[in-house]
Amino acid sequence: MRPFAFVCRHFPELIEYERKLHAAHGQRAHTHYDEQMLIKVRVKTEAKNEKILKKADDMYEIAVRDKPEANMANKRVLALLAAELSLPASKLRIIKGHHSPSKTISTVDT
Repeated sequence: MRPFAFVCRHFPELIEYERKLHAAHGQRAHTHYDEQMLIKVRVKTEAKNEKILKKADDMYEIAVRDKPEANMANKRVLALLAAELSLPASKLRIIKGHHSPSKTISTVDT
């Protein structure tokens, strides 16, 4: 587990304190966990039709036509999800499940 994820999960009061501290000085807290979101995705490759099915706010089922070879399906999943979320594909990263149908994708705040 990355340090910021540990802090977010176990010490939410510290994050709220940091936000209030920066707000008191008219600044935005410069934390990269402010805008991050984790999305769980279940992928079906080599599908006849591409589709995105939203199961929950942070859970999707995605079917892609590409084969799971040479990272082609992963790139297409990121492109479809980016279009669904109205984000550039460069803001999405697969953080878990590169070689698995079950993936965890993170939005990146850069």
